[in-house]
Amino acid sequence: MSRVTSWRRLLLGLAAGLIVLVVLVFSYQAVRTVLALREAKNEAHQLSGELRRDDVAAVKKSLRTIEARSATARSHSDNTLWNALARVPVLGDDVDAVQVMARALNDASSKVYEPATTLLDALQADNLRNQDGTVNLTAVASLEAPLQDVATALQGAVDQVDGLESDHLLGPLRDVTTNVRSQLDETLSVAKGGVSVARLVPPMMGTDGPRHYLLVVQNNAEVRSTGGLPGSFIMLDVDHGKVSLGAQHAVDDFPVLTQPVLPLTAEERALYGDNLGENIRDTNLTPDFPRAAELINALQKRAFGTTIDGVISVDPVVLSAVLRATGPVKVGDDTFTAHNVVPRLLNQVYKDLGTRAEQDAYFDRAARGIFGGLITRNVDPLKLMRQLGKSSTQRRFLVWSAHPEEQRLLAGTVASGELPRDTGARPHVGLYLNDGTAAKIEYYLDYSASIRAASCTVSGGQTLQVGMVLDSSAPRRGYQLNHFITGNGAYAPRGMMRLNLRVYAPTGGELTSLSANGRPVRIATADHDGRQVAIVTMFIRAHQEVRLSAEFRTRDGQRGDPVLDWTPGVRTTTSRATAQSSC
Repeated sequence: MSRVTSWRRLLLGLAAGLIVLVVLVFSYQAVRTVLALREAKNEAHQLSGELRRDDVAAVKKSLRTIEARSATARSHSDNTLWNALARVPVLGDDVDAVQVMARALNDASSKVYEPATTLLDALQADNLRNQDGTVNLTAVASLEAPLQDVATALQGAVDQVDGLESDHLLGPLRDVTTNVRSQLDETLSVAKGGVSVARLVPPMMGTDGPRHYLLVVQNNAEVRSTGGLPGSFIMLDVDHGKVSLGAQHAVDDFPVLTQPVLPLTAEERALYGDNLGENIRDTNLTPDFPRAAELINALQKRAFGTTIDGVISVDPVVLSAVLRATGPVKVGDDTFTAHNVVPRLLNQVYKDLGTRAEQDAYFDRAARGIFGGLITRNVDPLKLMRQLGKSSTQRRFLVWSAHPEEQRLLAGTVASGELPRDTGARPHVGLYLNDGTAAKIEYYLDYSASIRAASCTVSGGQTLQVGMVLDSSAPRRGYQLNHFITGNGAYAPRGMMRLNLRVYAPTGGELTSLSANGRPVRIATADHDGRQVAIVTMFIRAHQEVRLSAEFRTRDGQRGDPVLDWTPGVRTTTSRATAQSSC
């Protein structure tokens, strides 16, 4: 055997051994990295339960564990070997994705710990509440800095993960990347919302002087785009963290005008008619709560001459959430609990009382009594904030400020209830319902919605598929219910629902098809602030299910994850869905 051949074999053997060593080292590091990331994810899931239980010690321990696990993942994946493999065709995208996720999670968890623990210590009942029961506005304001630090750390992680091209990753890794991105986005949204709250609450609760707000309680049994018919109105007087209840008004206290109280655009008139600005009952036919609030403010000022600082909107589902924080509240001969307040206010009252005046008075007394219990009891502010935050994510707790600088801070938060306009790279679709029966029969209406991105063009336009399932549980012999619930038959046979649906396409996009139970639906279209709107009238019989299917085309360049909003209902636990982009 020649000396050259021997050297060749030796070199090949060394090369093979080196390759085996590299594979073994990489496999070991990959396993350790994946296990560490999985443990961090499991710890994050456990953290959610600990936060709900207010277990501060356990939360701090979990935060440290997440930081340690993500550091382990980063130490095993952030090295020369992984950097080299990240440049290998096909495999490189997956290697790079693991590196990015480990680095992003480690950066975020290490930077979040200190401000998060500061927040945990500050967010205790004794810190946020003064001895006289008023809100400690100084303590609330002090939350802004640590919340901003948390948001900044999370934003850095989001920016890193958002740069990943998840479509090119292996299936399991693509799912993990999507899950991590979704969790980071959700947590960042909460942190940003917290920053706005900490900045807004002190001035809005009277740190600089008394404030006056109109509290509107919507009635979901007669559905409107933002939830339900404006049914009860209570003035809230706020001064240096102390809240008191002022004058209360019913719907019939507002005159119906012959001309809109504020100028309406041609688009608003085409979609919702002059009633939008003439009748308090119809101000929230529009899904844009800031606009509805402006109209409500103008109508109350015309009726009562009151100057207010803002409008706050809730519904009986929010009252249920409040009762979870306060405990049961006795109002007259009734005791309202988190479990009975919704059926009593939205259905039973119309069965038990024979006139609309009696029904309105009952609704008003209940709303006032529940909020009276809230402001007079020694309620844990953290527990209350958690319940109202949950209501905000369902788009049930909405706030509008008459002060432009405050309204700018509210814009973009879940509590603003605004209709998204040009949403940049993220296309937005909306499905908004309005009652056409002139009755309280939507107590029996259940619905859910979904969105999916089906395809993406070279220019970044997406095809979106949206579904909505509507189901009536009204008694089959609907005519046996009284006319307060079913209507008098003028707009739909008694027991049947007549619904006016407004389907909002993405800004610059269009609705390309719409069907109900597999059959094409004829539609009329209009525009609203750059968005195409399809107008659909539906009749739903008792115990009938209607399945709507819609397809949209977005404008070019909208490559982001699409978002769908719909009207919150009596029993729905969510009114928003996000899909993974198809681009």
